[in-house]
Amino acid sequence: MRNVIFVSFILALFTNYSFAQCPAGQVEIRVDILTDNYGYENYWTLSYESGDVIIQGGQEGVYENFTNYSQTVCVVEQTSVVFEIYDQYGDGIFTPGGYWLYVDDFLVSSGSNDIGSYATFTTNTPCETSEALLDLQNHINGNKLDCRLENFEVITKTENNRHAQKNGLGTSEKVSYQGIEYYSKSEMRRQTKISWKKQNKMIISGEIKTIKSL
Repeated sequence: MRNVIFVSFILALFTNYSFAQCPAGQVEIRVDILTDNYGYENYWTLSYESGDVIIQGGQEGVYENFTNYSQTVCVVEQTSVVFEIYDQYGDGIFTPGGYWLYVDDFLVSSGSNDIGSYATFTTNTPCETSEALLDLQNHINGNKLDCRLENFEVITKTENNRHAQKNGLGTSEKVSYQGIEYYSKSEMRRQTKISWKKQNKMIISGEIKTIKSL
């Protein structure tokens, strides 16, 4: 937030936190936030893909400056969740501040200045493993619940989309917005910085068109 230099060392003491202990069949998802000197500018949500919010923080400008916040929640294994974080000024959280997203104590995503006005990350998806979180993996037979090692290959985003189209696996529709086609709704959000809820409203209104993959 605003290109300034911190003049004091920040002690990472989590004075605002909530922790969960998860039963069998569930994973613990933890969101850690360290604000900079404009804490009120940041807020975030963790939602199911349906858009239903699971937990959230910072709404209505309640975050204090130079403060750590941590929240955890238990969700069913292999149930995709979407993390979204916003910065009202549009320049992210100035380092050493930022966000850290964990699944069962494995760091899956983080960001600071690079957040800009909006950043998102989807995690806890079927067959996700800590060793492959940063790789784009393809299920060779198209079955996302077939987690055998021999059913995986690491490929590029373009190759993955071609594989889905060639084998009729395009269950997630392409979308078109302002004359530009995107391979999926999540890809469009990454490129345009439009939030999940706003995107759904734009689809309902017809501003965003859905295109069936061939």
